[in-house]
Amino acid sequence: MPQIFINNARGVLAASVPSGETSLKLKNGVNLPSSLADGDWFLMTLLNDASRYGSNIEVVKVTAITDDGGGNHSLTVDRGYEGDAIVHAGGEKVEARLTAQTLRTLLSDAKAYADAEISRLVDSAPGALDTLNELSSALNDDPDFAASVTNTLAEKLDSSSYTAADVLTKLLTVDGEGSGLSADTLDGKHLAQLEQDYRDFSVAVTPTAFTKSDGSRAAWTAPTVSTLVTTSSLSLVVGPSLVTIAGGTDVALPALSPGTDYTIYAHADGTLEAVDADSAAPSDTRAVGGFHASAGAGDIVTASLWDLNWRPDAHSPRGMVRDPKSGIWADIYLMDTQYGVNGYSRNGAQIADDNDRPVTPDEYGGNGSDTYGSMSWWVAVDLAMAAGKRLPFYQEFTALAYGVVERQAVGSDPGTTQHQAGHRSACGCEQITGTLWQWGADINGTSATGSSSWKELTEGRGDIYTNSIRSPRFGAGWNGGSLAGSRASDWNNRPDYSGGRISARGVCDHMNLQAER
Repeated sequence: MPQIFINNARGVLAASVPSGETSLKLKNGVNLPSSLADGDWFLMTLLNDASRYGSNIEVVKVTAITDDGGGNHSLTVDRGYEGDAIVHAGGEKVEARLTAQTLRTLLSDAKAYADAEISRLVDSAPGALDTLNELSSALNDDPDFAASVTNTLAEKLDSSSYTAADVLTKLLTVDGEGSGLSADTLDGKHLAQLEQDYRDFSVAVTPTAFTKSDGSRAAWTAPTVSTLVTTSSLSLVVGPSLVTIAGGTDVALPALSPGTDYTIYAHADGTLEAVDADSAAPSDTRAVGGFHASAGAGDIVTASLWDLNWRPDAHSPRGMVRDPKSGIWADIYLMDTQYGVNGYSRNGAQIADDNDRPVTPDEYGGNGSDTYGSMSWWVAVDLAMAAGKRLPFYQEFTALAYGVVERQAVGSDPGTTQHQAGHRSACGCEQITGTLWQWGADINGTSATGSSSWKELTEGRGDIYTNSIRSPRFGAGWNGGSLAGSRASDWNNRPDYSGGRISARGVCDHMNLQAER
């Protein structure tokens, strides 16, 4: 029964799943097959978000699948293929991932294949004459081979014209693919063809393979603000080809435009090039990474470098930087009015606030044009979750905002996302202090005295039983003056509050699919 491989497949559980359940219902399915041939199967990873880092995972073996054509799928699975069979709640992520166990199995199969071929080639015999058939063919199936050779030499060679060295040179030229000797082949194939067969086998087994010799960092580094090279050697599949790229290989770059995302593509010939992420991909290539050119100067933002194994754990890696202190990724820019449509931050876009309200994401019933009625904490949470992100906690924000000019505000509404001197943090987040307040993830009750009661604080999605509840804002607004800074915060607003000086910024965890290598 063959295992199949699928790329970027994902969905969420439509309902909770007991530990013994073998039938899963998915919604919002993307890149999943509509059905499986008899005996085919593939692996999916279920993320149990009991902690916000999704530490409890389970890999299941999918043996059957149906698709209603609307993104809803029914899966028949074998539980606990990797990890224990555990209870999963509705809404949890289900993703196709190349796990360590799967990779070990594939490599083991490839090694077994290579070992078997080598064993057949050697067969405990010396040299190239390792089977009776090859020996017979080498002797031209002649039982009196010695006499035949003597007679032929007597007829062809003039001893006065050829020295022993001449004869040896001519005999050596018959070795190789042009010799016609079976001793130079295995099952009728020369070494070059055997090598190509092995490469074709590797492509068929791992069609989405991407491996770095150093998995502890991104595949690219910037020696200067306008150049990129590979940090280590790469092995990857591009179309039908298995490609190896050496460390230190240049990535061909266009003239970089400030505030622009770029995607890095690999060609089958081993060359690499970057193009504007909004442009069409070059023909016969594979997208393998990307980066952002800073607003203002157009320099490569080193904290934005990502590849297929080193990237944000979000729907899109665009417009984000990784903070080395906290280890999380954050949007470079504030959320704009189209954030719910695009799912990533952009330069030069209208900032989302109560005066310019954001478009509702499809995941929350949007139609591509209708907007929310506010820019409250609830709306910011919706926008972040629809993009596969969340809002930052206070301690995370202080790390992300470190490096700005403290106690400084811009003085007026910036209107759009942009670079403003003194308000870019050390890791590369723009307008992170002294421009617009940004909602934080923390939400807490207060210590005020008085009795609790049901309160309508959720913008129509149910009441909350509390004495008082508050959501924080970080960084300060444009009129904050000396109050602004990397640790500035306001904990005095209800989650349904909205204003023209409040926006938000998404963050997510780091994903390293090659952490052990």
